Amino acid sequence: MNTSEIYSSGVLSKGEEITDCIKGSYCKNNKRKKGLIVFTNKRLLFLQKPRGHCAKGFNVLQFYSWGDILSTSTAGLVSKRLNVNIKRNEGIEIGVFSCDKVEDIARKIVERKNSYVEETVVEAKTVVIEEANKDKADEILKKRLARGEITLEEFHQKIQRT
Repeated sequence: MNTSEIYSSGVLSKGEEITDCIKGSYCKNNKRKKGLIVFTNKRLLFLQKPRGHCAKGFNVLQFYSWGDILSTSTAGLVSKRLNVNIKRNEGIEIGVFSCDKVEDIARKIVERKNSYVEETVVEAKTVVIEEANKDKADEILKKRLARGEITLEEFHQKIQRT
């Protein structure tokens, strides 16, 4: 499948690359929405083309970070469904997808989730400040004179004041 239209639509964040793209549908409130299941290096996305003759690009209907995915399962005898359990702030959410070769996609999701390394930001808990040696006023003036920041006359005037 040509993924250039997905890249040009702007739905991917900076540094995000598509690793796999599958046609399928997303089920919510017993309604199926046809679109694309997209695997990136950071997220699992479900994209849908907007309606209309002149519409371009994609709408993001659902996305999950690889670190938030807890497990996958398949269900259904005739029409197979893929259930993806996702960790959210308010509990666990279940994303339901339908597509060909559900078992293969479930396996890919588990493999990708297990290989995903989330970028973490480390916060400093303790700040250590060391006291530096303080220069005397005449030493500071000598350094400024040596660097050419002040003239010899200014140096003599300031030394007489200190």
